[in-house]
Amino acid sequence: MARHKITAPGLAAGIVRRERLFRLLDHTDKPVRWISGPGGSGKTTLVSSYLEARDIPAIWYQADQTDADPATFFYYMGLAFQDSVSPDCEPLPLLTPEYLAGLKTFARRYFRQLFTQLPAPFAIVIDNYQEIPATSPFHELIAEGLAEGPEGICVLAISREEPPAVLTADETAARFDFLGWNDLRFSFDEAKEFAATQSASPMESEALTRLYTKTDGWIAGLFLILESLNGGALDEKLLQDLPLDKVFGYFADKIFEARDGELQNFLLKTALVPGITAQMAERLTGIGSSEQILSRLCRNRFFTAKISPADPVYQYHPLFREFLVSRAEKTLPPSELREIRRQAASLLKGGDRAEDAAGLLIEASDWDGIAELILDSAPLLAAEGRSETVRCWLENLPAGCVERNPGLLYWKGVCLLLHSPPASRACFREAYDLYRLAGDRVGMLLSWSGGAEASLYDREFTPLDQWLALLEEMRIEEIEFPTRQLEEQIAMSIFNAMAFRQPHHRDISKWRERALSLVRGSADLNLRLQSAIHLVVHDLWNGNFGRATVLLEQTLAMASSGKPSPMTRITIMNAQVLYCYFTGAWASGVAIVSDALKMANESGVHVWDSQLMGTGAGCALCMGDSAAADELLNAMRDRLQWGMRLDIGQYHGLRGWQESLGRRFQAAIPHLEHSLESLQGTGFMATEVVMLITLADNLGMTGNATRARACLSRAYDIARGMGSGYLEFLCLLNSAALALDAADEVQGDMLLRQAMTLGSAGGYLNGWCWRPDALVQLCTKALENDIETAYVTRLVRHWALAPEKPPQHLDEWPWQFRIFTLGGFQLLRGNELLALTGKAKKPLELLKAVVAFGGSNVPLERLTDALWPDADGDLAQRSFDTTLHRLRKLLADEKVLQLQAGKLSINPRYCWIDTWAFERRCGEIDASLHAKEGEVDQAKLPLAFEKGAALYQGSFLPDDAALAWTVPMRDQMHNRLLRLISRAGGYFEALEQWDQAATWYGKGIRLDPVAEQLHQRLMVCYRQQGMMALAIKTYLNCRSILSTELGIAPSAHTEELYRSFTVMS
Repeated sequence: MARHKITAPGLAAGIVRRERLFRLLDHTDKPVRWISGPGGSGKTTLVSSYLEARDIPAIWYQADQTDADPATFFYYMGLAFQDSVSPDCEPLPLLTPEYLAGLKTFARRYFRQLFTQLPAPFAIVIDNYQEIPATSPFHELIAEGLAEGPEGICVLAISREEPPAVLTADETAARFDFLGWNDLRFSFDEAKEFAATQSASPMESEALTRLYTKTDGWIAGLFLILESLNGGALDEKLLQDLPLDKVFGYFADKIFEARDGELQNFLLKTALVPGITAQMAERLTGIGSSEQILSRLCRNRFFTAKISPADPVYQYHPLFREFLVSRAEKTLPPSELREIRRQAASLLKGGDRAEDAAGLLIEASDWDGIAELILDSAPLLAAEGRSETVRCWLENLPAGCVERNPGLLYWKGVCLLLHSPPASRACFREAYDLYRLAGDRVGMLLSWSGGAEASLYDREFTPLDQWLALLEEMRIEEIEFPTRQLEEQIAMSIFNAMAFRQPHHRDISKWRERALSLVRGSADLNLRLQSAIHLVVHDLWNGNFGRATVLLEQTLAMASSGKPSPMTRITIMNAQVLYCYFTGAWASGVAIVSDALKMANESGVHVWDSQLMGTGAGCALCMGDSAAADELLNAMRDRLQWGMRLDIGQYHGLRGWQESLGRRFQAAIPHLEHSLESLQGTGFMATEVVMLITLADNLGMTGNATRARACLSRAYDIARGMGSGYLEFLCLLNSAALALDAADEVQGDMLLRQAMTLGSAGGYLNGWCWRPDALVQLCTKALENDIETAYVTRLVRHWALAPEKPPQHLDEWPWQFRIFTLGGFQLLRGNELLALTGKAKKPLELLKAVVAFGGSNVPLERLTDALWPDADGDLAQRSFDTTLHRLRKLLADEKVLQLQAGKLSINPRYCWIDTWAFERRCGEIDASLHAKEGEVDQAKLPLAFEKGAALYQGSFLPDDAALAWTVPMRDQMHNRLLRLISRAGGYFEALEQWDQAATWYGKGIRLDPVAEQLHQRLMVCYRQQGMMALAIKTYLNCRSILSTELGIAPSAHTEELYRSFTVMS
C-alpha cells in the first residue's frame, strides 16, 4: 500500500515561519480552509509549519489520480484514521459494492463517524487536490462529508486550482475560507528572510528588490534564481526579458546542467517514481550513495521533501518532478525509459505499492506486467472495495489481452458485477471455458461461482440453468479446495443457484446441508449470517416454516452477539419482513420495513429497498391499510428505474392485487399480466407460481374460467415440481374456489379438503394476493363440511374475517364476540370469557337491553326508557352516551356496536348472539317443513331439531327476571322452543317413529308442564306403541298439573283421548 499518501512531509530547517498567514488561518470560524496558488508558492510548507506551530494533530492525505476511485480515498483515509487515534476506536467502513447506490449517504455516514472519533482540535489536510480528475464523484462526496464537520475539526485543502463547482455551491461555499495567490506570495520582508537562508553572503537590497519584483513573491522562482546564481552576479537583462511562466523551466534547466552526470542520471531515474526510498533509488540507479544524495537534497531544500521518518520516503516537489520527467522523456532512449519504468514498477510492487506500480507499467506499455499486477493485487483491492481501480487497469490493456487470459476475464467479471451483471456473466463464462481448456478446476469453480452470483445481483435466474448444467462436468466432489473460505463460497453459490432456479434439483438437500454445515463454522460473520438468510428464504418458499423459524432465530441471535455490516443487517431485515408476511405477522413486518429503510438511508445501502417496500406493501394490504401500501408502492415505483424485472414484476403484481381487493378485477388483469411476463423472464419459479394463481383468481372473477384453469394447472405443475407444500396449498385453494364458483360442489369440496389438509399440516396463515371475501367463502364452505375445523377457525381469527353476509348458520364460525343469554349471561371475545366486574354493570345492562329488544335498530328512546326511566331527556341522553362509550371501551372494538339515525345495533359481522342463532335455526326448520317435496333434504331435519334445542340452555337472562324489559324476549324464546319441540314431535309422528316423538314431547313437558297440547301428543305416542299404562299415567299427570297450577280441568279433547285409552285397555 502507498502509505506515503497518508504521511505528512517533513519540514526542512531554516524555513520562513509565516506568522502573517498563520493568523489568517487562526482567525476564521469556517471549518474548511481552501489554500490555492501556483506550484511552488509554498502551500504545503505553510500548512505543515502552521500545524507544527499551533501543535494541531492532523491526518495528512496526498491526493493523486488514484483517487478518481472514491474507494481509494475512503480506504487510505481509514488507514490514516487508525494511525491517528486509539486502537479502541471503531474502524471506518470500506466502500464496498453494496454502498455504490447510495454514495452520498455513505460519505455522510463515513465522515460523521470519522469526525465524532477525532479529538479537538484536529486537522485533515488534503494535499494536491488538483490531481483528482474533475469527473470523479470524489468532489460531491467531499461536499457531503464537509457538511458533517463539527466545531474543532478543520479541513485544509491544498490545490493549484480554485475549488471545483460542486464545492462552490452556496450551501457548501458558506463553510469555506480562502487563501489565494495574493495571500501566499512572499511579502518583501519574507523574501528578504528567505534569501538570507539561501546564501552565505547577504544580497544587496536593490538587487533583491528587482528580484522580488520579477518573481512577484513566487517562492519557487525566487529559490531557483538564487540557486542558479551560486554566488555569481544577477543577469539583469535576462531577468527583464524572461517571462515569469518561463522562469522555472529556464533556471531548473540551468541548475540541472550545472550538476555532475551521476547526479543528473540519479534525478532523471528517481523522478519517475512518485515517492522513493533510498533502497529503491539505489537499486534503480545503481548508485550506492543514494541515501546520502536524497538526504542532501532534502537538507538543502532542493525541491525534495522527506516523509515517513521511520522508513523515509522522498518526494520531489511536483513542479520539479514534472520538469525531470519531461527531461527524461526527451533525453533518454525510449527503450531505456521503458526499462527504467519496468524496474521501478517491480520495486514498487515489492514494496506493496500496486497503484504506483500500475501507473508506471501503463506508461511503459508493459501489458504482461500490468496483467501480472492485476492478478496479484485484484483480490486484496476487491476486498477493500476498490474494484473500480482494477477496472481502470483492465481498460488500459490493448484489445485481446483480457480475452486471452482467464484470470483477467474473471476479474473483469468481478469489476462489472454490480454495474452490469449480464456483461459480468459473459466474462465469467469466457473465463470458465478458458480455465476448462487449461484443466484448472479451481479457476473453473471461481468462475462458476461468479457467474451464479451475477444472477443474484440482477435477480435474473434463467441463466442459472446453464451454470447448473456445468456442475456435472466439474466433478466437484473430487476437488480438494485450497481454502475453507473457497469451499464455503462455492457451496453457498451452488445452493443459491438451485434454490432460486431449480428448487426441484435432485441434489438440493445435500447442498443445503453442506452449505449450512460450512457456514456455521465460518470465521466470516457476514458470510455466516447472509448464507443463513438464504437458507431461511428457501425454507419459507418451500413451506417449511418450522425450520425457517428456528434458523431465523439462530441468525438473529448471532447478529446480536456480533457487529455485522449494514448490508448484512438489512439483508436479515429483508428476510424478517418476508417471514412476517408468510407467517401473518403483518404489523411487525411493516415496522421492520420502516426500520430497514431508515438504516438504508443512514448507511447508503439501498440494495434491498424495492424488495422491502414490496413485501411491506403486501403486509399493509393484508391488514387492510391501503394508504400505507400506497405510500410504499409509490416509493417502490420510483426505484424501478434500476430495471430489475423481479422488482417490476412484484410492483405490478401488488398493484393488481390492490385493484382486486377493490373488486376492480378487469383493471387488475393488465397489471397482473405485466407482472407475470416480467417474473417469467427472471426464471424465479416461486414468484411465477404466485402470479399465475393471482391472475387465475381475477380471470375467474371476470368470467374467463377456461384461461383461469390453464393458469392454475401451470402453477400446480411448477409447485409440485418444486416440492413446495406451501405453493401447492395456494394452488389447491384457488382451484377449489374456481370449482365452487362454477357450482362443481364435488370437485370443489375435494380440492378444498386437500388444500386445508396441507394448510393445517404446514400452519399456513397467509397466501399471496388473497382476498378476504374469497377467503370467507372458502372457510365457510370448509366449516360447513367439517374440513379441518380447528385450522380453519384459526385462519378466520387470524384474518379477522367479518363476512358481509354473516354465516350465522355456522355455530363453529370463530366470531370475534359471542353473547350468551339463554340460561345465563356470558360474553366471550374469541374463545376467552371476559371477566365481568361490578364497574361493567351498567354497560353490560345496556348490551343486554339491546339483545332483549332484538339486537338490531333499537331506538334510543326505548333503551333510555328501560335503563333510565326516571331521568329527563337530556340526562338520559348523556347517561346513554357515557354508558355506550364505556361499553365500547370494554369490548375494545368500535365496530361491534353501530349507532345510526338514533338507533343502536349489534353488528352481525362481528358478533354471534344465541337468541339470533336460536331464531334462525327455528326459522330454517319451519321453512324445511313447509318446503315442497325435493326442495330440501328432509333427512337432515332430526339433526336440525337437536341443534336448535341445544341452543336453548334455559330461559332468557334468568338472573335479570325482575327487569320488566326482559320479559317479552323471555316469553318469545320460550314459545319458540315449544314450537320447535312440537315441530320435532310432529315430524317423527308423521314417520311413525313414536318413540322419538314421545322423547321430544317429554322434553317440552319438562320445560312447560302446563302445555296441554304436548300432554295430548305424548298420550297419542304411547297409545300408538301400545303403552296404555303410560298413556293413562300421562293423562293423570296432566290433569293434576292443570288443576294445581291453573285451577282448571283438562280440555274436552284430552278427556276424549283418555276415554279412548280406557276403552282400549
